[in-house]
Amino acid sequence: MSSPDHRRRDQILRVVFLLILFDLILVAGYLGHELFWQGRGYALRVLDLNGEHSVAAWYSSTKLAAVAVLFAVCGVVLKGRDIRKGTWAVMGLGGLFMLMSIDEAVQVHEEIGKRADALLLSDGRANSWFSMTGIWVFVVAPPAVVALVWCFLRARRAWAGVPGVGVRLALGLTVFLAGAVLIEVFSNVSTAPSWLLMQIAIEEGFEMLGVSLVLWAALDTAVYAITGEVDHARPAQEGSEAMPDAQPVAA
Repeated sequence: MSSPDHRRRDQILRVVFLLILFDLILVAGYLGHELFWQGRGYALRVLDLNGEHSVAAWYSSTKLAAVAVLFAVCGVVLKGRDIRKGTWAVMGLGGLFMLMSIDEAVQVHEEIGKRADALLLSDGRANSWFSMTGIWVFVVAPPAVVALVWCFLRARRAWAGVPGVGVRLALGLTVFLAGAVLIEVFSNVSTAPSWLLMQIAIEEGFEMLGVSLVLWAALDTAVYAITGEVDHARPAQEGSEAMPDAQPVAA
């Protein structure tokens, strides 16, 4: 008979598997629509990975909000258990992911990008090296990346005894930022339809996959914050400190 922590691990793995499967389905649906169907109207709006009113936009914003709520609640719970080191950074991660969820829904960075075009020396973005994206990546991305990295490094103390959380969070953030920033910049290389199609599919696919991995880390953190239990089937991270066990609730 499997132990409770093994069952929780299996349940979390099933959730993550379904999330990643849906990530791939959305990317495949977009590519299939653009390559074979090429319809317009409602179908395009629903399947468009780059659209503001699509399933992908709703899905991505919802996942980011879920990560935000989990990290914020985990920070509060861990702080209440006298685990003081890193708890504010965990809550900070929650705040940053909530801002990203809002941005995904209302496209704040797009508006900042339009206003930042005034900083370009040439006549707007159309005649610059950044004709597709503008320079928002140089205005918004650096402070956002610095804030994420700082919170991640500080938050490691809060889950030092939870195996694999730091690795999954680091991997998820890396994949997400690679899509949101690096691959976004490559859209300026060419305006050929085939290039833009693959760029959008890879960019949005990386973003969705990265957030799914971050959500995995957030779910594991939530299990520890609520129960005080870790998955002993996975070896603890080398050099990590064991965290105090949850105190029993008095009858």
